[in-house]
Amino acid sequence: MKIEIEISERSRRRLRGIFLSVSILGVCLAGVVMVGKWRDQDSDVNPRPQHENRHTGGIVTDVVDGDTIKFRDTNFGILTLRLFGIDAPEHNQPFGPEATAFTRGAIIGKEVAITVRSRDRYGRFVVVVVYDGDRILNEDLLSAGFAWWYERYANSELRYRELEVQARSRKVGLWRDDNATAPWIWRAQRRESD
Repeated sequence: MKIEIEISERSRRRLRGIFLSVSILGVCLAGVVMVGKWRDQDSDVNPRPQHENRHTGGIVTDVVDGDTIKFRDTNFGILTLRLFGIDAPEHNQPFGPEATAFTRGAIIGKEVAITVRSRDRYGRFVVVVVYDGDRILNEDLLSAGFAWWYERYANSELRYRELEVQARSRKVGLWRDDNATAPWIWRAQRRESD
């Protein structure tokens, strides 16, 4: 049994127009996908995770300083990450080497989990790092006295404030020095003298 449907010439032109539009759209989408794949293959830059609060695991491959690490993610390669809510002394600032050594001792070569909170002005992901099951590196640096609570960027993190206050009262880490200079002040002073 054969069914025939009669279509007017006007309807045929409309259908051809729709078919042509869908075909062009399909070709354009395929081109966008191919260009994206070509760009990823030929670029030195790895794709980067795009969403805040993205949870992922990987291995810490290097510690740049107390609050900056290199992290190998299976999906995105090596990423430079900045720890959220804290500011550790710079590597050439008093207590900088100690803060770096603390971070290195805690996580170098270990598998860690990260939660991306934001991106900084240098394009680094700003993260919370969980290691050894349930330890939070950001908090451990504050408790050990090797970082300041970075109120400017984490003013709602009252736990961070409390950890800094406790470390100050115990005079641990950099709080042994009554004149310890916050990294953001130290960096500003260095810029002025340059």
